[in-house]
Amino acid sequence: MNRKTQRARRNELVFLPHLLTTGNLLCGAASLLFALEGRYLLAGGCIYLGMLFDVLDGLTAQRLGLATPFGIEYDSLADFLTFGIAPAFLAYLYAFQALADWGWLGSAALITATALRLARFNVQGLGAPREKSYFQGLPSPASAGIVVGFLLLFPPRPPLPIVVGLEILTVLAAFLMISRVPFPHLQYIYRRAHFLGQARLLFVALVGLLLLLRPRFGLAMLFGGYLLLGIGIYLQHARGRQRQPPPVDS
Repeated sequence: MNRKTQRARRNELVFLPHLLTTGNLLCGAASLLFALEGRYLLAGGCIYLGMLFDVLDGLTAQRLGLATPFGIEYDSLADFLTFGIAPAFLAYLYAFQALADWGWLGSAALITATALRLARFNVQGLGAPREKSYFQGLPSPASAGIVVGFLLLFPPRPPLPIVVGLEILTVLAAFLMISRVPFPHLQYIYRRAHFLGQARLLFVALVGLLLLLRPRFGLAMLFGGYLLLGIGIYLQHARGRQRQPPPVDS
C-alpha cells in the first residue's frame, strides 16, 4: 500500500474518533435530561456509558494514528459536559440541595476543577510528550465515577450526615483532579500485575461478576479503590523522599 493510498484510507477513518466522542457528548446531555426528570439511575448510567465511549475514542485515535488537535479539543469539551457538568448537576439534584446555601459548593468545585484539569491536560499535550504510566492528578472520568458511584449507593435525598459526607468526597475528588498526585493508567496497572499470572485473570473475573450482580456497589468499590491507590502511591513516594539524606554543600 503506497503513501497516497494510506493517506486516503486515513481520511476515510478520521471520523471514527469524532463519532465516538459525539457518543460521549450525547451521553452527558442525556444524563442532564434524565436527572432533571428525576430518573437518577439512568442519569448515572449515561455518565458511565460516556466513559466507555471516551475509552474507545482514545484507543481508536491511538491505534489508528488518527489523533488531531481538533479531536483533542472536541474530546475535552465532551468530557467537560459528561464528567464535569453532568455529575455535578446530578449530585445537586440527588443530594446536595438539602444543604441549602452550601449545596452548590461540591457541584461548583467539581465543575471548576474539571475545566481546569482538561485545560491543563491540553496545554501539556502541546509540549513534552505525556507520561504513559501515570496521570498527573485524578482523571476527570474517574472523578465522575467516584462521585456518581458513591452517590447512587444511597436513595435520593439521603440523611443529612450522608449528604455532608458525599459533598466532602466530591470536594476531595475535585481537589485531586488539579493536584499533582499520580494516578496510574489502567493499562499500566494491568501490565504491572503480570506476576500474578492466573490470579490476575481470577481477579478480573471476580470484579466483572461483582459489577454484574451488584453494579452500583461494584462501581463504587472499583472507583473508590482507584482513588485510594493513587493516594497510596503519593504517600509512598513522599515517604521515600523524606528518607533520602539532605544534600551536603561542597
